Amino acid sequence: MYWKADEAEDIAEQYMRFHPDLIGARIAYVFKEKATMSDGRPIIGKPFKVPAKYQPLMEVADDGERGYDFMIVIGADAWGEMSGDNKEAWVDYLLEQCYGEESTTNGEMKWKIRKPEVQAFPVILSRHGTNWDQGVNKLSVINMKKKSQSTVTEPEVRTSQDQDVSVNN
Repeated sequence: MYWKADEAEDIAEQYMRFHPDLIGARIAYVFKEKATMSDGRPIIGKPFKVPAKYQPLMEVADDGERGYDFMIVIGADAWGEMSGDNKEAWVDYLLEQCYGEESTTNGEMKWKIRKPEVQAFPVILSRHGTNWDQGVNKLSVINMKKKSQSTVTEPEVRTSQDQDVSVNN
């Protein structure tokens, strides 16, 4: 069973300023009863690009334009257990996976889904820091002491001689 995710859509409206390439994209926010599980952990949500052939089947906007470009599906059970801050972070994360590129031939937007640039095992980051692979993945250093003081900075690329590989406790 699926239904409209009004709360997620309201959050997304607040975060669209961080996603200017999505201006003009039509995004459906949908809950499903249970989050998909992977390795015993819930997949909170996932964005999908709506293929052009299915757009006529989707809800058409009030202005008579095409159907949705993206559909973001969220597990309602996992959503209900999250705090407001976590909900905001997840919606922002899911929006970041959606993007558009203007076609050089006709100027129309081509909508796409991207994978996160960073994928890491927390235990490896704990033991070796964020720059263990000599900057190949250019992991960002994130300071999350307090939400109001959170900062994201680009790490310096270090050589293997000065790379910190100590175990963090």
